[in-house]
Amino acid sequence: MRSREPTATAVNRIRGSAGILGMIALMTLGAACTELDEITVEDVTGTWRNQEFGSFSQVNEDGIYRIAGTIEGLEERPLDIGQWTLEGLLFTYISSDESAVCSAGDRGIYGVELIDENRQRHVRQEDECSTRSTHTLNLERVP
Repeated sequence: MRSREPTATAVNRIRGSAGILGMIALMTLGAACTELDEITVEDVTGTWRNQEFGSFSQVNEDGIYRIAGTIEGLEERPLDIGQWTLEGLLFTYISSDESAVCSAGDRGIYGVELIDENRQRHVRQEDECSTRSTHTLNLERVP
């Protein structure tokens, strides 16, 4: 009668197959993560309209952002102004002392989701400025 115990060769074949499948899964996951990590300064810079509130934000390549109720207000009377940074998928606002609605140094961290080149979503992780703070910002690029 033959033993039902797997032989060492059979076990090694199973482990080898599982290892190959595991490697393929990791490579696929890695490729998916790489695509998500490819948010660049060019992706987030520009003038944006908040689809829910109709407010506008301007994100400049020099690291300055402005938020206002109207597009003209971005230059004339920004409600919030300060520095921004982009690290991976996290966009951070840091209000300056020129901000009308946030305190100097108020930090807001938002996860960025690119929908396409003209639309993105910022999902709040945390924000010290209660006026700026919203759970999700659906932004559309202003031409």
